[in-house]
Amino acid sequence: LEEGEAKGYEKGENEGRQEGLKTGGEQADRETREKAQKILQSLESLLQEAGSLIPSLVAKYEDNIIALIQQIAKKAVFAQIEMDDEVIKPMVLDAIRSLVEPEQIELSVNEADFEYIEMVKDDFFMEVDSLEQISVRSDPTIPRGGCKIETSTASIETDPEKRLNAIFEAINNSTAT
Repeated sequence: LEEGEAKGYEKGENEGRQEGLKTGGEQADRETREKAQKILQSLESLLQEAGSLIPSLVAKYEDNIIALIQQIAKKAVFAQIEMDDEVIKPMVLDAIRSLVEPEQIELSVNEADFEYIEMVKDDFFMEVDSLEQISVRSDPTIPRGGCKIETSTASIETDPEKRLNAIFEAINNSTAT
């Protein structure tokens, strides 16, 4: 009788433990799914909120972002001009080409650019067919990379900062509309 009672007790205990583990596991699974669902819903809500926040932040700081980009571009351009004289030639050539059939020009450049422009001025004759004569002079008032061109009929002055500002203004005008 005692032996049967002990076996019954042990069997009941094992079955109870098994049933408890099964019920507890099912309940834990259910609670974990519910918690995960709440977390996912919360995360989804936060992502939607962040998605709508980004455009408003960009709109709020757009002017600052554009100003920063412009400063970076200016620094990059001026650093390139300081490091590489060859950057100056196309800028001067563009200025010459903006004139209507120039024949004789007086080209004033920054004193730091003078020697290089003197060295490459013959290339301008190959690029501009109407060009017959170029006299180059040094002018400390002209910014590095800029130039002033005078002919008998016209005068133009350009420098990298003015060109960049014109580009920035065009960009700003196109984004404003």
